[in-house]
This record gives sequence, C-alpha cells and structure tokens, in this order.
Amino acid sequence: MKTSKYNLFIPYEGEDFILYNVLNRSVLLIGKELKQALEEDNIARIPQELRLMAYKNGALVDDDTDELQIVKVQYWEEKFSYDHLQFIILPTYACNLRCIYCYQRSAPHLKGTMNDKTCEQVVKFIIKETHGRRPNSVGIGFFGGEPLTVETKVFQIWDSVLERLPSKVEKDVGIITNATLITEETIKRIERLKCSGAQVRIFTTLAGERKLHDSRRIDAKGRGTYDRVLNAVRMLSNTATPVSIRIDLDNSTIDCIDRLIADLEENGLRESVMIRLGKINLEFCLSEFHPQGIASLDSLSPIAEVADRFAQRGFVVMEIEPFKPIPNWCSQQTAYTYTIDPEGDLYSCYDALIYPEHKIGSIDEDGNAKFNTQYYKWYSRDPFVIKECRECKLLPICLGGCAFLAWSKHQTFDAPGCYEGFKELIKRSVKRQVIYGMMDEKAKLRLAHHEDQEQCMDCTTE
Repeated sequence: MKTSKYNLFIPYEGEDFILYNVLNRSVLLIGKELKQALEEDNIARIPQELRLMAYKNGALVDDDTDELQIVKVQYWEEKFSYDHLQFIILPTYACNLRCIYCYQRSAPHLKGTMNDKTCEQVVKFIIKETHGRRPNSVGIGFFGGEPLTVETKVFQIWDSVLERLPSKVEKDVGIITNATLITEETIKRIERLKCSGAQVRIFTTLAGERKLHDSRRIDAKGRGTYDRVLNAVRMLSNTATPVSIRIDLDNSTIDCIDRLIADLEENGLRESVMIRLGKINLEFCLSEFHPQGIASLDSLSPIAEVADRFAQRGFVVMEIEPFKPIPNWCSQQTAYTYTIDPEGDLYSCYDALIYPEHKIGSIDEDGNAKFNTQYYKWYSRDPFVIKECRECKLLPICLGGCAFLAWSKHQTFDAPGCYEGFKELIKRSVKRQVIYGMMDEKAKLRLAHHEDQEQCMDCTTE
C-alpha cells in the first residue's frame, strides 16, 4: 500500500486538516499526525482502522496501482462519451448592449443573424446527432450577441427540435442573456418550455454593484442596465425558474462586492439565485482590444475570497465543482459539445468565435457536420504528453486546463492552460463546501464516517 499522488491537505480548524483526494473527489478530516504520515508515505505509522478508511477514500492505494493510467482512461472515456449532447447556438451576433469589456467587441467581423434556412439545417443537425449518438440527455444553450433580440427565433428553434426529439431523452435548455429584454411574454414562453418537459435555466451577468455595473454594461444609448437586470431576475424567481448570476470580476468589482451582496439580499434573491464567479478574460481578445478601466485579475485567488463572502451570507456559490465526478475541465473540450454560429459554422468553444481559423467545421444543407483539420487538432489534445500537467497534483480535476487559454498564451494546444491561483481556488472551494454543506451525499457520508470514529491517530500513537 502507498500514498496517493493526488492528495491535497487543506488547513481546517486548529491542528485539523481536510484531506481532499483529487482523483476520487473525496474528503476526510484528519489530524496533523496522520497528515505527516501520509506526506512521508509512512504507512506503518497509520493505525489499521484509519488505514482502511484512507484506502476506501483513495488517499491510500495498492502498491501496483498506476493512478495516472486511471486518470487517462477516465479522461478519454469522458471526452468521447455521448451520454449527453450539448449544442450552444448563437442565433445572432446582434446585441442591444455596448458592454465596454465584451470580447466580441474586439472582433468587428462578428455580424449577422441566423436565417431560416440555416435554422433548419441546425435543427436537422441536432436531430441527426441525437438519433445517431443515442444520448440520455440533450442540452441546448442559446448565446449571442444577445439571443433575445431574436426571441421568436430562439423559441422556434427549440419548438422544432422538441417535436423531433425522442420522448425518452432528457431535455435541458439554457438561455445566456443580459436579461434586459425579458418581458412578461418571455416569461410565458419560458413557462411553456417547462411544460414541454424541459429543464430551463437562465444565465445572466452583473459587473458589480449598481454604480460599477452601470458604467460597464450599458445599452446603445449609454444608459446603465443594473435595475433592468434585477427586475428580470425577480420576475423569473417568482416563477421558480432557476437563475444563475455570473459576477464578472476584476479588482474594481472585488472592492465593492459587499455592496452588491447587500443589494441582492435587499431584493430578496439570496434563496432564488445561484452565484457564479468569473474573472474578466482579456486573454482571449484580439491584441488591439484594451478596454479602459478594467483592472484584470492576475490570479484566481481573489475569486475564492469573494466566494467565501457570498457563502458566509447564505448564497449558493459555485465557481468550481470539486466534488463533481466528471473528469474534464470543460465540456467544450469534449466531442459531445458543439458551438454553432449564425452561419451554421461549428466551433469547439464559444471563446474561439472571434478567431475564424479555429472553426472546426460547418453544417451542410442536409444537417450533416463537415469537419476540417482544426477539429482533429482540438480534440486530439492530450494533457498527458504535457510534462507540467502530467506531474501536477491537480491533473484529475484540471486535465490540462483551458485548451483555448493554452493556445492564447503559447500558440499551441499542447501546453498548460492554467490560471494562476487555481490550486488556491480548489482548496478554498473544498473547504467552503465542507463548512457550508454543499457536498454531494457521497462526500457527506465520507465526512460523517470519519467523525463517527472513536479513535484518531493522535490518540493511538501517544
């Protein structure tokens, strides 16, 4: 028996630590003596009962276990699994806002709206992929631009897909919107979507508290949009439609985050929204795009601090999911996710849309995908040939990081796509979810199992 190479030790309370096994997504609360024994790979010092517990949770493994091989198999199985299919559709590049940091503003060639012919090609493509791959679930996300500038087209596409999907397939619909165009009629259409059996979630964005948001996310007349967004979120929450609010973070946002938290509480949204946190990414923009007033984060560590502040006030916040058993950094690095632009061209990732050379194919008139060489470059990315990734403790959850970030930094996919501070983000996220009980049932049982033990290593070794 030997120590897992994927153990992380996270300070908890006093001399206790959270032992988080990255490969198994498991946690145990341990004392400093057990921590030291595991770090030194001194198995003989560990009492039999604790040794068995650590073994069951993956912190100890058999001598002949090659954990890297396990990660490889899980990675490739998931990358080319078709249990779930996901289609991100951009029905238009048009937008009613003029957000100062929007990466699409750095690419003026992104124009146009999907015509009826292309809409039908996209619908055929989705149906052919579904019947051919036979997934258990299908997810469709509408993005832009602002998809609700062509609201009728959005719901027409969904209706056309719905009437041709097999009834037994689970259906998920997400609308990524700035929320300023949501009306009572939009709400009624969303309710009809729910009645069709689809799970519906709305994703929107705030750029900080009112003053900061209104200086950054403005409409075509230069007016702020903060109140319109909150009004839409309140309307949606009244219908029990799940809403996820992404908070775009830079140094200025973090400085005023407490005012935003207080405002969301005053609007009665603590129980009805999920908070997601993300740094404002200028890495993906064309090099000549430098929006004024944006102080980009150099590390992900401040995101963890903001997440803690939201969680302390009772919000559900998920900036990363350390207990999710899916071995992939991003679904857009899997072969079951497609991003479709208004011309019917295919991309692996919506962040790549501003670079035409990253198109991986297109949809023909019959709804068939015609892939090009970029498709094979993207999906053959192998984090296990990247030395830094292969030797990293975070490999099972990071898996090479963001492929497009790797390309943006190094002009190749065969390089780490890591954000500074990712390890700290993982540690803080694990600790927060242990403290606030946002673990899955399996992780909770593992934690409870340890708490029920009458003996600890510190006692038995004295």
